[in-house]
Order: sequence, then structure tokens, then C-alpha cells
Amino acid sequence: MEKHILSVKGVSKKVRGRHLIDSVSFDVEKGAICGLLGPNGAGKTTLIRLLTGLIRPTQGDIYIDGNSMKTNRKEVMLHTGAIVESPIFFPYMSGRENLRNLVRLHPNLSNEEQKQRIEEVLHIVSLENRADDKVKTYSLGMKQRLGIAQALLGKPSFLILDEPVNGLDPMGIRDLRELIRTLNQQYGITILVSSHLLDELQKICNKIVVIRDGKLLWTGSKDQLAREDQSLEEAFLELVSQ
Repeated sequence: MEKHILSVKGVSKKVRGRHLIDSVSFDVEKGAICGLLGPNGAGKTTLIRLLTGLIRPTQGDIYIDGNSMKTNRKEVMLHTGAIVESPIFFPYMSGRENLRNLVRLHPNLSNEEQKQRIEEVLHIVSLENRADDKVKTYSLGMKQRLGIAQALLGKPSFLILDEPVNGLDPMGIRDLRELIRTLNQQYGITILVSSHLLDELQKICNKIVVIRDGKLLWTGSKDQLAREDQSLEEAFLELVSQ
């Protein structure tokens, strides 16, 4: 039986009488790269805010690595890394200095482990040669990789990336795609990616979750959604237009 790294169980979020998320349930298996899709206004951002503990569900619960968000949020956050929207850093500090500030949010790591982890994540995202340069000199792609480095500081088993390639040029998109694959295949991290660039998701994802109007529309493997003669974009448009 496959282990689920993420289990969303009957989750709803109601604001001023309106359901932003309505009784959504799905699982993501350990080792998957899962694409989260939906039209504008479908509820993707709200769902990601729920998954990262930024807001609480009105009903239901979320389990990450077997821990309940409702009763054990602190433990859940220890296993989860995330980039929600654009990562924010102090531009006049170096990449390494920014990470030194942020690693303090992980008191489960000793001082020595914190120092070691900073060097590890800089290597993982290929920023060790620019680690002492000020962040204001970084390209958008480098800032995004620094954001992923920050998300990796706590050694998460689950990583959530919200529109990670927004604004990147083709080379930056390719570099980030390869980094996501490396994190998944070499470091064993399960990843949930929300993106409007369906051709990119088609290249990296093996599982897809589709929501519309706050409700789960479809969940399953990428190959189940898109036939051999179809692109993911074509299959998605066909699904949401039904």
C-alpha cells in the first residue's frame, strides 16, 4: 500500500457565507510530483493557504506525513516547506545572511546543524558561488532558487510551490524544472506544484489534482487525465469545459 504524504479530508473554507473550498478530499502519494490545476478563481490559492497553515479550514482536516494540521500544526510545519507567491528577502543582505536569519525559525536544529544546513541548501540550489553576493544583484531565477533553499532549511519531506516559474525566462524555467526533478528524485521530496504553465507541469508531474469553483473536479495520474495523443493543456480544457 502506498504511503500518502498528504491527505486532504473533507476540507471546506467558508467566508461570509460563501464556500471558497467545498468538501475537498484527495491524497498525494509519497514520492509524487503533483500538479494543482484550476481556472482562475477556482480556489487554488485558498487551498495552498490551507495546506501551509496560513488559514484554518471551516471543516475537515489536512494530514501531512501522518500529522493532523488541526491538532498538531507545529509538527506538520516541521515536515513542510513552501513558497507561496514570491519569496521576500532583505535585498542589501547576502543570500547566506538571509538564510542565517531564516534558519532560526527551525529551533529543532542545533547551531552547528543550522550552519551545516545553510551550506547544504546553497549547494542543492546551485547558489554556493553567489551566496555572499547581495540579493539585490540576483536575477529573478536566483531569487526563486534562494526561496527554495529557504523552504528546504527544515529538511521537509513535502514541498509546496505556488507558481514557481512566474516571470522567469526560458532558461530560468528550465533550471527550476531540473531543480524540482532533482529534489524529487535525488532527495526524495514529495512536491505539490501550482502553475498556469501546463506544458511545464506535463514535463515534471506524475499526478494531477484539478479543482473548479472550490470543489474537486478530478484527481489521478497524469496519464489517466491526458491520452497519448493529448497535451495536458488539451485534457485540462476539455475537463473544465464539461
